Amino acid sequence: MKNPSIIPLGVNVEKVLEFLVTNNRLAPESILSGFPHPSGGNGHRHRQFAENKAVMVNTLNSYFEK
Repeated sequence: MKNPSIIPLGVNVEKVLEFLVTNNRLAPESILSGFPHPSGGNGHRHRQFAENKAVMVNTLNSYFEK
């Protein structure tokens, strides 16, 4: 894929993607950072989603405006 939109499900996956961005292997604008892991074991997922929602909406809007 030329310009995928990547949604990392959780902090650890996001850390790997940040490493790839730091090493110029991935464009930062293609990552939807802040999306919580949807597992029921993540008791903070609703709060995390609410806290990051505005930034994620802006990221997606920018991504699809291209």
